[in-house]
Amino acid sequence: MSKELAVTTWLLAFLAVSLHPLEAQEPSIQPGTRVRVKAPTLFSRPFVGTLEGVRDSIVLVRGNEAMPATQIRLSQIERVEVSQGKKSNAGRGAIAGFLVGAAAGAGFGISACSGGGGCADVSTGTVALFFGAIGAGGGTLLGALIGLGSTSERWEEVSRERFRVGMTFNEGRGVGLRFSLGL
Repeated sequence: MSKELAVTTWLLAFLAVSLHPLEAQEPSIQPGTRVRVKAPTLFSRPFVGTLEGVRDSIVLVRGNEAMPATQIRLSQIERVEVSQGKKSNAGRGAIAGFLVGAAAGAGFGISACSGGGGCADVSTGTVALFFGAIGAGGGTLLGALIGLGSTSERWEEVSRERFRVGMTFNEGRGVGLRFSLGL
């Protein structure tokens, strides 16, 4: 086999392996994980807290440090979501700023041309486009800056079929219960 053919074969093999799509994995859920639990028979809104553990068929979730863990039966849980952390709202702010800025700028351009003197040698549409572009740029920047100042939490759902409560054997510590996800 020639050297070029060998290099090409290895390159194609590497690309085939590296481009193989990875299987999506459920989020990890273990004590200490921030969760959002939807249990409509108990709460009018989803309950957010830290998973403390599982006892029998009861999930223990602590809403805040000052209060004891809330007990929620597995049978009452409709949905569990795991926090994926907080992210900035800069992107949303930029989009909103772009739209508002473009509309305001275009509106200003149209109103400037519709006055008594008009826009001389330039069409109203051109003036509206010019001021709309300036407004869009300024609005995007301002919206992104405002969005940087706020965050929102990202949540990923854990499918109901994957909830498991089981026994675990810890060497030297005896038998315990665990809350986990089935495969």
